[in-house]
Amino acid sequence: MEHVVITSSQDSRIDLILAEEYIAKEGFLELLNERIEAKEAKFHNYISAAEFDSCWLLIIIDGVSSFSGFDLEELKEIHTSNKFEKIILFETFGSKIFIL
Repeated sequence: MEHVVITSSQDSRIDLILAEEYIAKEGFLELLNERIEAKEAKFHNYISAAEFDSCWLLIIIDGVSSFSGFDLEELKEIHTSNKFEKIILFETFGSKIFIL
């Protein structure tokens, strides 16, 4: 952990929110990929600003509940192609962390 550097960002955090006020299984992957692609567009800025070799992405998910109809444990099987070394999802309802 001695090589980990945490820096603040001018960008707002990523929230996945649907109009229904909870996240449903249907459409979730598309929404997740949209958010990842939006941050990936700024990837070069993140890396060059602090001269990092790698960059992780933290996504905070509000709105997952018993009404969601799926378990985020399923996300462990998801593989996305992107520039980030790791993508970490923090689900606020159950205070769970998932690494993609």
